[in-house]
This record gives sequence, C-alpha cells and structure tokens, in this order.
Amino acid sequence: MRYVTIFKGRYPYKTIQIPEEKAQQHFNKAKFFAIQGKYEKAKREYEKALEIEPTYKEAQVNLDFLWWWSGPVKKLKN
Repeated sequence: MRYVTIFKGRYPYKTIQIPEEKAQQHFNKAKFFAIQGKYEKAKREYEKALEIEPTYKEAQVNLDFLWWWSGPVKKLKN
C-alpha cells in the first residue's frame, strides 16, 4: 500500500491510500459481482484483495457490508 499526499497550493490537503495493482483488480471484480447480485463471488474477490493488501480499508468495509446485507437484511426481506 502506498500513501500519497495531495496538496492544495503549497499546503498538504490529505493523504490517500493507493493499493497494489493486483489488489485493485480483485476489488474491481468484487464490485462488479456485487452489482450483478453475485454476492458470494464478490465476497471471495474482496477476501483475495485483503489477502494481498490486509490494510485495504475500502475492501474491508465493502466485505463487511456484504456479510451484513446477505445475513440479517436478507432474512428481513423474505
């Protein structure tokens, strides 16, 4: 994971995380599967991204959301 600082003028504005390319590819596949409703495939792809980059916050948040969405919320919808 690389950290890059964004500047506004001469002053630092914020620091962002840039994951490794392989982790980013798995993250993008997972988002694609989630949009299609293929939640199990999406979970596996998020887990692969987290294996490569354990500190990948966006992947962890999305994976947690999918676990939440496919658990209690799905039961409420039925």
